[in-house]
Amino acid sequence: MAGITFDTLKYTKRLKEVGIPELQAEVQVEILAEVLAERLASKNDLSLVEMGLRQTIKEVETGLRQNIKEVETGLRQNIKDVETELKQNIKDVETGLKQGIKELEVKMNQGFKEVDIKFETLRTDLSRTDAKVETLRTELSKTDAKVEILRTELSRTDARIVATKVDTIKWTAGMFVAQTALIIGAMFAMMKLTQPSPPAIQYIAPPAKELRTPAPPTAPVP
Repeated sequence: MAGITFDTLKYTKRLKEVGIPELQAEVQVEILAEVLAERLASKNDLSLVEMGLRQTIKEVETGLRQNIKEVETGLRQNIKDVETELKQNIKDVETGLKQGIKELEVKMNQGFKEVDIKFETLRTDLSRTDAKVETLRTELSKTDAKVEILRTELSRTDARIVATKVDTIKWTAGMFVAQTALIIGAMFAMMKLTQPSPPAIQYIAPPAKELRTPAPPTAPVP
C-alpha cells in the first residue's frame, strides 16, 4: 500500500473546531496516525474511523445544541424573572409615588386651608382695625368740633372780659371825676364860708347842680 501523508495538526485543529476537547482530539489523531503509520489501515478501517468520528462529532454537536438550548432556556428564564422583578419594582415605585403624591396633595390642601383661614382672620382684623380707625377719626372730628366751639367761647369770653374791663375803667374814671368835682365843690364852699361877705354887695349863689354817681357797667349779653 502506498504511503499516506497525514497532517495531524490540521486534523487536530478541525476536531477542536467542531467542539471536541483538545485532549480527546489529540488522542484520536495519535491513534489515527499510528494506524496509518503501521499501514494496517484499510478502507473498512477508515470507514469505521470516519463513522466513529462522525458519531463523535454528532454527539458533540448534540451536546452543544443541548447546552445552548439549556443556556438559552436559562437566559430566557432569567430575563423573565428579571422582567417580572422589574415590573414589580416599577409597580411598587409607582404605588409609592402615587401614595406620596396623594399625601403631598392632602398636606398642600391642608396648608392652603390654613393659609386661607389665616388670610380671612387677617382680613377680619383689618376690617376691625379700619372700623376702629374710622371711629377714632369720628371722635377726633367731634373733638375738633368741640375744640372749635371752645375756642369760639373763649374768644367770646375774652371779648366780654375786654368789654367789662373797658366799662369798669369808664365807671372808675366817672367815679373819680365825680369825687373830684365833689371835693372841689366842697373846698369852694368851705372857702366861701370862711371869708366875710362885703356889705355893699349881695351875692346870690347859683343853685348847686346834683351830682349823680354813674351806675356800674353791666356785661353784654352774648
